[in-house]
Amino acid sequence: RYERRVETRAAPLLVVDVNLGKGKVGRVHVHAGDEPAALAENFCRSYGLRDPETLASLEELLRDQIESLHADAAFQGAPASPPLQQFPSRGGPTYPEAGPSRAKAGPCGAASSS
Repeated sequence: RYERRVETRAAPLLVVDVNLGKGKVGRVHVHAGDEPAALAENFCRSYGLRDPETLASLEELLRDQIESLHADAAFQGAPASPPLQQFPSRGGPTYPEAGPSRAKAGPCGAASSS
């Protein structure tokens, strides 16, 4: 008899879309207690990104987003989802979907400014 194990996990606190170039986007789901270094390392490994600068840039972006999430929640006095922080990709504007807070990252995790 085949049994499918379904791991239940709380909804992510933050979802970061990472522009990988050529129209491809990777997504990092950030849950309570996640470490930015581990998230960045797993993401880079999953997408075959071996450049140390990419890893460092993504880790910094995730750390900043998580800190912002905590700061916003502390400021508002509740662990509610913070406002969207968006980093547009090179392909034009991007828009969030319904659900947890979303952040956008530029190519390979580098935050881009407008």
